[in-house]
Amino acid sequence: MTRPSLGPYRVTSATKNRIVLAMNANWPLDTNRFGRVVITDSQSLPKESTAIYANYSLAVSRAQIQLISTLPTLLSHILSSSNVEELTFAPSRPFTQRVVVRQALSRSIDRQVLLDKLFGAVTFFPTVAASVIYSQGQSQYPGTIGTGPGGPTPTTAPNSSTNGLNDCLTCALKALEASSFRRTAEGWLSSADQLLTIRLGVGPSALDHSVAKLIKSDWKKIGVSTVTIDESSDEVAARAAATNVVDAAIFSRPTLTTPSFAARSWAGPAYPNTFLSGVRTAALTKLFDQATAIFNPVTASATWLRLDQIIMRNYWVRPLFTPPSLVVWSSSLVTIQNSFSVAGFVDQVPTWSISAPLASS
Repeated sequence: MTRPSLGPYRVTSATKNRIVLAMNANWPLDTNRFGRVVITDSQSLPKESTAIYANYSLAVSRAQIQLISTLPTLLSHILSSSNVEELTFAPSRPFTQRVVVRQALSRSIDRQVLLDKLFGAVTFFPTVAASVIYSQGQSQYPGTIGTGPGGPTPTTAPNSSTNGLNDCLTCALKALEASSFRRTAEGWLSSADQLLTIRLGVGPSALDHSVAKLIKSDWKKIGVSTVTIDESSDEVAARAAATNVVDAAIFSRPTLTTPSFAARSWAGPAYPNTFLSGVRTAALTKLFDQATAIFNPVTASATWLRLDQIIMRNYWVRPLFTPPSLVVWSSSLVTIQNSFSVAGFVDQVPTWSISAPLASS
């Protein structure tokens, strides 16, 4: 409400869950647009077939797709998103301040199996994440791009076996054993006889909770017990780990269109909507400054990826995957475009219109 004009539209009311836009009478250009637009975080499908409806969601499931397919007035498309589902670790908790523990917990998760259980044969290619600051749909993403519909989820992960970032249960157990942890009937005990128990913050989405359930199961199999804490938002989950309230957190990190946005969690000035990490190092700050000073984004990418590698090699974050997004819209709406983010989707509103009815014969 502090910036009430949105060009073709003006804000008439706004809450945390609902924004109402009205046509801006002072906008001099094309008036072929909707007089009133309601933007809400509700995920419910329209109850009336005459409703003009559009939705962008990171919730993609078989049940949801099957339901949409039964509604002839709706069209849909699965595509990439600007988010990375991640497991992030607290920098100063008794266990996770040790890189060996972060490494063991990270590498014990079979991310490909995780993907197969979550999405199965959804017609999109979510693959094992290869970056913390780039999501799968971005052009400079270092892993397998999966921007369009396809077949089942691939059964092989990106080739990361040479950089120590691949998933490896045996490696995870050996790392703990080499650091004076010992396996007992209770679980893993440190040299000080402390039981390795992880307090895990979980973001608010159904996807966050599904991921947490699978990871908790993986850790239980190797003798690591987990206590989960529900967090009210992704930002709150990130902050809980950054401020050492929890040992680790699972949430979805937005990357938007530039790697500098996500990288601000570890270096550079923090924006109000930047996710906290609690980690700041001279090496990361130096690379951040170098990358932001390079005008050409393609040239800067090499520096961003070096910063990315430092974060991952220190296991501050275990990136899991880029969740596919789902766009659903009324068949009467035209000029709906693919979008990389919620913001990009909402930005299209002034360009949307209603298709002309077919002429009767």
